Amino acid sequence: MPIKILLVEDDDGWRQLIERWLTERGCELASCARFEGALERARAFKPQLAILDYELGDGKGTELCAALLKEPGLERLPVVLLTTLAERMLEINREAPSAHFVAKTANPDELFAVLSGLLPGFRSELSG
Repeated sequence: MPIKILLVEDDDGWRQLIERWLTERGCELASCARFEGALERARAFKPQLAILDYELGDGKGTELCAALLKEPGLERLPVVLLTTLAERMLEINREAPSAHFVAKTANPDELFAVLSGLLPGFRSELSG
């Protein structure tokens, strides 16, 4: 059974890259580009994990994280926040202490290491 991941990323290039990384590893994704609509998407999809961009065009990933964790059935949802602001990760961590932070890079190893720790059964190697 595939792992269900909600991906909220406003940059088309990053979203498509992460979608490819995860679908190649057998994950089922629900993706959206905006804070608006992400809660409704999560309610319908029932993800096992959420990956959120820290700086969405219409809100902050930390605010979306807090909103997701208030949803019935999603209170224990693991959340990973992606950021290009690696130098501000400690500050950002105070905004969402229950989230895990990963710097955006073209190498998925750090993201995969975090996902492997949060999701039993996540395979960092390609499915085939």
